[in-house]
Amino acid sequence: MKTKRISTSVLCLLLAGIMLLSCTSCAMQISAAELSKDYERKATETGEVSEAFKTAMADFSMTLFKGILTKDGENDLVSPLSAVICLAMIANGADGETKAQMEAAFGMDVDTLNRSLYAYTSSLYRAKDCKLNLADSIWFRDEENRLHVNESFLQANADWYDAQIYAAPFDQSTLKDINTWCKQHTDGMIEKLLDELDTDAQMILINALTFDAKWKTKYESDAISKQYFTALNGEKTKVSFQKSTESLYISTEQATGFLKPYDGEKFSFLALLPNEGVDFEEYLSSLTGESLPRDVKEGDEIISGCIDMSGVLKIRTTKAFGESTVSKILDLVENASSRKSRSEAFISRFAKIYTPAVCAAALALAVLVPLGRMLAGLDANWTDWIYRALSFLVVSCPCALVISIPLSFFAGIGGASKEGILIKGSNYLEALSEAKIVVFDKTGTLTRGVFEVTAVHHSPMDEAQLLEYAALAECASSHPISKSLQKAYGKEIDRSRVTDIEELSGHGITATVDGHAVAAGNSKLMNKLGVEYHDCHSTGTIIHMAVDGQYAGHIVISDVVKPHSKEAIEQLKRAGVQKTVMLTGDAKRVADSVAAELGVDEVRSELLPGDKVAEVEKLLAAKSKKDMLAFVGDGINDAPVLTRADIGIAMGAMGSDAAIEAADIVLMDDDPLQIAKAIKISRKCIGIVRQNIVFSLVVKFGCLALVAFGVANMWAAIFADVGVMVLAVLNAIRALRYRS
Repeated sequence: MKTKRISTSVLCLLLAGIMLLSCTSCAMQISAAELSKDYERKATETGEVSEAFKTAMADFSMTLFKGILTKDGENDLVSPLSAVICLAMIANGADGETKAQMEAAFGMDVDTLNRSLYAYTSSLYRAKDCKLNLADSIWFRDEENRLHVNESFLQANADWYDAQIYAAPFDQSTLKDINTWCKQHTDGMIEKLLDELDTDAQMILINALTFDAKWKTKYESDAISKQYFTALNGEKTKVSFQKSTESLYISTEQATGFLKPYDGEKFSFLALLPNEGVDFEEYLSSLTGESLPRDVKEGDEIISGCIDMSGVLKIRTTKAFGESTVSKILDLVENASSRKSRSEAFISRFAKIYTPAVCAAALALAVLVPLGRMLAGLDANWTDWIYRALSFLVVSCPCALVISIPLSFFAGIGGASKEGILIKGSNYLEALSEAKIVVFDKTGTLTRGVFEVTAVHHSPMDEAQLLEYAALAECASSHPISKSLQKAYGKEIDRSRVTDIEELSGHGITATVDGHAVAAGNSKLMNKLGVEYHDCHSTGTIIHMAVDGQYAGHIVISDVVKPHSKEAIEQLKRAGVQKTVMLTGDAKRVADSVAAELGVDEVRSELLPGDKVAEVEKLLAAKSKKDMLAFVGDGINDAPVLTRADIGIAMGAMGSDAAIEAADIVLMDDDPLQIAKAIKISRKCIGIVRQNIVFSLVVKFGCLALVAFGVANMWAAIFADVGVMVLAVLNAIRALRYRS
């Protein structure tokens, strides 16, 4: 059969998209003739996953989910990736109207679909802690005069999907072979895919997907409780609920959900549950793939916190801040900050055991000992032993621990605030004392973020003219680089001269100035526009310019290092920090120059905002569990990294509101030297806490023994209680004072 006939043939499409736990795969033999060696994979270039592909797949996934969802209350499981791969494999053999319809459904031609899927599947994370396996196969009936498979169809699927190809008689042996193949490629979780073969089937295409990973944070047994769950029909059933605190929660008017990462944090489980009173059908119809970047037009509603990736928007506010999405997110950040330190949690656990133990011991002294003496024929002396029991209870009161330890942390936080360091909770103060890795953003953190134009190179036009083009093109941006260009221009900006402004994320800006097409950005922008540019050997940020498609030279902009940045790095190393790292989106040459000047151990450059999170995750994975990683940043793009780090430190004077809210510690004067001071304050505070714990327990248990044996009286008991508490409190107050 030619490729045209595939559209008229009866195809049996088997979607084996599975999310499974691991199981040992079985090495079993397949008797069908494997032709894979005749169609070896030739695709080598992975390319990039385009935003158009992501959007198309998101829309397809939601459409598929809505289509397969049953209304009978049964559970439904679908793998959109498996479905897309199988349909794409079929599309390689389609022609005419069938092919046109499939391309219309995916929003792209078959070749683009193949390349995009190849790039996407090649980019998927694979590691020991998170196993992801994909496998594809094609089985066609090997009978004379029944089916002729075009070789181009088989080669295309081998190239893009690494499909194993089998020619089989489609009898009981083929049925066994298919089930064996599925068992081998699903880690043994699908032992039988088919009970029988369709007598009319000419070809079977299979995609097998297995995923095996552990939760990053497992559910503890004491976090399981019985609660009522409301089904779609309104019935309430008491079921077991698993409770945990997650890193990200989702709340809308219609649903509530959370994101729970797997071990390694490359994949996450997303759960969404419609709120009570929300019609499920209505909620289902509202789901789209629009969490991905999308186009908006006049009249469209957008939520607060969205990032304008290109162009200039004029937005009218329709809700009060308290009702905004950002407000809800910030509220979550605030509530997540109220956590006790490990030392305070220790006191709570200690009290659960200590309190009943000392009460039982006091009761034994007051009752059991006199009774034992009576049975032994001795004077019971009830008065003496009851007196000892009361003294024992006075001594046992853990006032010193209960009061002095929280007070030590309050004093430490108060002492830090006097130095211009705001710490949001005692748990962060304790974590800071164990900081061994400090990661810095560059601009605005180690440098002032004050950019100045220092040079103009390779420009065929007048320098002032080039600066005018650059300033006008950047007039809609509030970025420090844009401000520096406008400052260097030195004249009032006439925005009426500028139209068609478009910001290309990670590249630069294009605009029309006085009818001329102007582009200002990095080398990536020049490559994108096909403009040949000249490299610059100067240290700083290089803004390449193109006017009407011709290279117009480049502008050198340099940042200014903060006066205490170098000293701050030195102080951190003296304070016991083992590694300092700088993350920046600047060019490698600029980043290396600043890092060498400051003495930073490692530097990662040319990073997009999302890359910073990935770099921090790598550092977190490489460190020991005991060591803490602190990230220092100031911009709104640093907020996700501040949240992801063990300790987030934000610059408070010039830092963005989002960064300040996401951070655990805020430096009010933006001086990086304060970081080392904060670490010293935290370690002093923790030292005082440990002193109070050891001193209180040693005195407490010593006096308990003396009272029990009648050596110490009530005065000693009062000292062991009140006196030790006073001494511990006085010691805790020392945390208020910091001496460099």
